[in-house]
Amino acid sequence: MARRRGSRSVPAVATDVEREWIRRLEEFDRSGLSRAEFAEPRGITPSTLSWWRCEIARRERARARAGGRDRPSALLPVSILAPAPAPASTKTRMAPVEIVVRDQVVIRVTAGFDPATLREVVEVLTSC
Repeated sequence: MARRRGSRSVPAVATDVEREWIRRLEEFDRSGLSRAEFAEPRGITPSTLSWWRCEIARRERARARAGGRDRPSALLPVSILAPAPAPASTKTRMAPVEIVVRDQVVIRVTAGFDPATLREVVEVLTSC
């Protein structure tokens, strides 16, 4: 559950760093200063201030998409009732076909080969 704090919603699962940056952004919003004027005396860059503003907004959107859950998703137990069927290609295994070229080269072809590639290989080997 998120609680309101200033102008931002602070989720219960926010990290310490996130809470600190929410506090800083609220302070910046109230200050009336430019990003540079606010950031410099605090030893941060204006771009860091902008990045955290976007990051906090991104995290809030992600939490909203997650259905408003304020706690991380949990892993749930899973029971497998039956083994998955084997893919069709592994059900029937054919013995490889062997092609002997000029009594020198043996080509082993297994199920699922590409005929065009085999044709090219044989043509190259027989043209020598």
